[in-house]
Amino acid sequence: MENSGSCLVAQGTTISGDLKVAENTRMDGRITGNLSCGKKLVLGTHARVEGNVEAAEGVVMGEILGNIRIQGTLQLAATARIEGDISADVLVVEIGAQCDGRCVVRGKSGSSRAGS
Repeated sequence: MENSGSCLVAQGTTISGDLKVAENTRMDGRITGNLSCGKKLVLGTHARVEGNVEAAEGVVMGEILGNIRIQGTLQLAATARIEGDISADVLVVEIGAQCDGRCVVRGKSGSSRAGS
């Protein structure tokens, strides 16, 4: 992720309300509200989102209490914890990642496969 045109929400930062960012975003803080990112979103290990998440691409190492919808590839690190539904074109899951919800992986062709 390049520094120019990027947004960083540092650890220790708390946001109450929705956040919409057009650029690449690194979230290490906490947000109570929906989070929308126009490009790549990286949620660090200390990040916590209580709301729905949307982004073009995503890497989750932290916690989401809400649904997540990614237009492209979503990577769930071993430390990821999601309580909500997942929707992505491509899903990459490391051993140890946790998800409690419905999962829809559309695949690169746009077809849909659901699992739980």
